[in-house]
Amino acid sequence: MKNNELERINARLDPESQAKVRFILEQQSLTQTEMVKAALDLLYQQFKAEQRSSAKAIELSGFVAASEGPEDLSENYKAYLQDVAHEKHDNS
Repeated sequence: MKNNELERINARLDPESQAKVRFILEQQSLTQTEMVKAALDLLYQQFKAEQRSSAKAIELSGFVAASEGPEDLSENYKAYLQDVAHEKHDNS
């Protein structure tokens, strides 16, 4: 498909979805094309926001990378940090 070509979409809708379409078209005075475009825009924005929020959550968490270490690191991280601090203090 070329960038400037329009693509036709055919969809089979169950009775509940058909009723929703009729309701939206009547309430908003939209054409079916306008409604589909608006629904696509909303869904697209939702997906993009979810992607941004997932990336932002990772960024805000301070997660940089994963690595190997002692098996009990998550339980005894304070002791390991103290050891590193003492080593750093002793070497300065």
